[in-house]
Amino acid sequence: MDRMRWIVVGMDFSEGSDRALEHAIKLASESGASLACVHAFEDPLVGLASLDDPTPTMRSELADAVARSSARGSGIHVELIVRRGHRGTNF
Repeated sequence: MDRMRWIVVGMDFSEGSDRALEHAIKLASESGASLACVHAFEDPLVGLASLDDPTPTMRSELADAVARSSARGSGIHVELIVRRGHRGTNF
């Protein structure tokens, strides 16, 4: 059985996470792995969910970051994952 290989990179939309993404893209390209770009966030008030769900906006920002990267046109399979919750919760 052939197992699928994944490289997971956490994204916070900073220059540092952009550099981490580029490094992950290079590793995925060399190894044939897929890439999971993950952004996790919590609501400002712990335990009180905001009525406005920022998940679509965060997903769009994540997609924009990947589109600006060298992943575009590389043939690497990229999954975008956005999770909302608070610390201590299994996302």
